[in-house]
Order: sequence, then C-alpha cells, then structure tokens
Amino acid sequence: MTEQRVRDGWPGQSSDIDKSRRQLAELSERLANVQEQLALTAIRLEQSAARSANLEVALRTNRRIGVAVGIIMATEKITEDEAFAQLVHLSQTGHRKLRELADDVVYTGTLPGR
Repeated sequence: MTEQRVRDGWPGQSSDIDKSRRQLAELSERLANVQEQLALTAIRLEQSAARSANLEVALRTNRRIGVAVGIIMATEKITEDEAFAQLVHLSQTGHRKLRELADDVVYTGTLPGR
C-alpha cells in the first residue's frame, strides 16, 4: 500500500498538482504576453526618439535656410522665391547640401562666389 501511495500520491494530491500546473502555464503565458508588449513598447519608444531627433534637425535646418534666404533677399534685393531658387541652384551646381550652403551664407553674409 505504501508503494501505491508513493506512485499515485495522496488522495486529492493529483488534482492539486494539475491545478498548480494549469495556473503555472497561465502565468507563464501572461508573462510571455507582457514581455512581448514590453518589447513592442521599447521599439516604439526608440522609433519615437529617433523621429524626434530627426524633427529637431529638420527644424534647425529649416530655420537656418530661412535665415540664409533672408540674407540673400537683403543683399541681392530679390524676392523670397528668387532667393530660395538661387540657394537651390548653387546647392545643385556645387553638389552641396542645401543646409551646408545655408550655413555658409549665414556665417559669411553672402552667397559663395559673390
């Protein structure tokens, strides 16, 4: 009889063990879901931070280009569209980024080569 109890466990013990296993399985599944959600949230946070940094650069660049356009307008006595077109043309023909050319205009007060 003792061998039988060791193999089968105490009365009611098997159902308690099964219940505990089900609960453990449910908790493991919940934990996996929470970990997945946490990973997705971390990815979204990283993407948001990158987007924010890009927008900050774009805002600074846009302001710098606007200042450069204003300088060109004042020095050349032309309209905003004409000043921007000149800046774009010089950027393309000089194979330079518009923001770099705008920086030069802001620092020197003139278009390069003028």
